[in-house]
Amino acid sequence: YEMTIDSDATVTIDGVDAEDDVVYLRRGLNEISLSVPSEITISKTEKSGFSAEIKASEMTLSGGAELVSDKYGNAFIEGISNEGGEAEFNVTVPEKGDYRVTLTYANNAEGGVHSYNVDLIERYATFSVNGESQDVYCRNTFSRYNFKTVTFTLSLKKGENKVTITNSGNYLFNNMTAYAPQIAGLTVNR
Repeated sequence: YEMTIDSDATVTIDGVDAEDDVVYLRRGLNEISLSVPSEITISKTEKSGFSAEIKASEMTLSGGAELVSDKYGNAFIEGISNEGGEAEFNVTVPEKGDYRVTLTYANNAEGGVHSYNVDLIERYATFSVNGESQDVYCRNTFSRYNFKTVTFTLSLKKGENKVTITNSGNYLFNNMTAYAPQIAGLTVNR
């Protein structure tokens, strides 16, 4: 989106400083903060600046992670858990900074300790790059074939960055193995 503000104002979008007049907004709710009262105009524009799309089939898999296809021919990664499995990809960016990553995933996890109610579980994937890791939580999509998105921020260095997707096991629901959601791909935007 193209953004216009008064020259003395600064803007943060979802906690990240907007440094350019072209900004990335995710689908749905975006929290926009202005440092001083200001007029702000945001209008949709064609893709501008850095953008990369990484499909599941382009990632390097190891440790039990595997690429599977559904009956419609859609490929996705499964088998990443706190007990093993990982996916890796490289992304080369033109400058150091914060990049917005939109992950396309499916999650139909259930778990519980009784037979009366079904407990829907949020799965999470751990993204590691340049010595930093973060868990990205993915809401239940009620089907392993119903894909949704979640957007988060990665700090990348100029040039090539190797990103590893695992599951840290930081949170175990009912002491069960923690799995990452099925991953169809992602986009990286400045």
